[in-house]
Amino acid sequence: MGFPSESLLSVRIWFIPYGAKREVTGFFQRDDRYTASLQVTLKAVDNLRQPHEKQVTLLPLPHPSPLNEKYYAKFPEMLQQRLGKIFP
Repeated sequence: MGFPSESLLSVRIWFIPYGAKREVTGFFQRDDRYTASLQVTLKAVDNLRQPHEKQVTLLPLPHPSPLNEKYYAKFPEMLQQRLGKIFP
């Protein structure tokens, strides 16, 4: 039994408003989503109604639950690879 896909779906839905049209959905459907990265733009308006934007790079990882049989044993190595990209 694999880890429920609802977890991936909820992450994908959270980022949809910040990526180009269909870009986030397409990214999370890719087989290389746990080795690739995706840039999105977070947008917010402060209490003075001033807009703010920040480019953020998504480096997704699978959930490290023992229920996630496909990735559980691979997770420590996957995390190290992601951290290596952030802190070379």
